[in-house]
Amino acid sequence: MKNKNTKKLFVIIIFAIVLIITILFIKNIHTKSNYQDKNKEYKLNYFVEYSSSGTVGVIKKTGEEVIEAKYLDIYIPNPEKDVFICVNEDESFIILNSKGEEILKDYTNISVFTTSEGMLDFEEEVLRFEQNGKYGLINLDGQIVANAEYDEIKSLKNKPGKLLVKKDNNYGVLDSNGNIIIDIKYASIVGDGYCTEKDG
Repeated sequence: MKNKNTKKLFVIIIFAIVLIITILFIKNIHTKSNYQDKNKEYKLNYFVEYSSSGTVGVIKKTGEEVIEAKYLDIYIPNPEKDVFICVNEDESFIILNSKGEEILKDYTNISVFTTSEGMLDFEEEVLRFEQNGKYGLINLDGQIVANAEYDEIKSLKNKPGKLLVKKDNNYGVLDSNGNIIIDIKYASIVGDGYCTEKDG
């Protein structure tokens, strides 16, 4: 009888220990997950601010206004960096930093790439510019990563960091550093529509 009670007590203790370890493990995963989510949100430094009149500006994550809400639209390619493509009422563009200074003035017809259909998800590292009727790529610091030698440059939809280029009626793909990752020799190239969890 004593032996049976001892075994029963031993099983209960083992079960309790396993239960406590499981609870602590789940709590630890949940805490890490919350930390990662908060850390991800923390990295987003800039947000579009909407005024009551329908115009837009930019605010910091602290709520401080950095660009006055007077533009028709503003594109923020990378919310961690202070590069804002501001659309004036006449639909002309001006590119500003967080001090309200005009930047990237040496380039013409700068534009952002949208990476998904019907969404305002942008390429976060590069912008397109035009020179002598051809297109190239610059990074957000204003450095050329691909010379203006392409007839077209478009985002390969649902493939962030991949740019579809056209040259001499052939297509290829560059990465956001300007490296050729698919040779420019194909009649057409289409993304497969899949993307990784990291890329959204």
